[in-house]
Amino acid sequence: MQRNPERMVSGEASAIIRAINGGPALPPGRRERAAESGVAGAPTLLSNAETFAQLAVAARIGARRYGHTGLENEPGTVMLTVSGRWHVPW
Repeated sequence: MQRNPERMVSGEASAIIRAINGGPALPPGRRERAAESGVAGAPTLLSNAETFAQLAVAARIGARRYGHTGLENEPGTVMLTVSGRWHVPW
């Protein structure tokens, strides 16, 4: 398991690979293809939880219905992560 600081850039694919390889959880500043050289220099497949969640929703309701969910120019659903302290108003 890899635990990185909670900031936007630390969730970027190259920042995650860099942290796993022992560096800081920051993008390296140059574009590196994980499929060519990722964790320990080996080809690495990356995906995120939202991608798998979206695929599960689309598979469950079907492509036609999924395509008609959401906005006309942005079909589908959105998954967001909320963290930190917040107040529930109910």
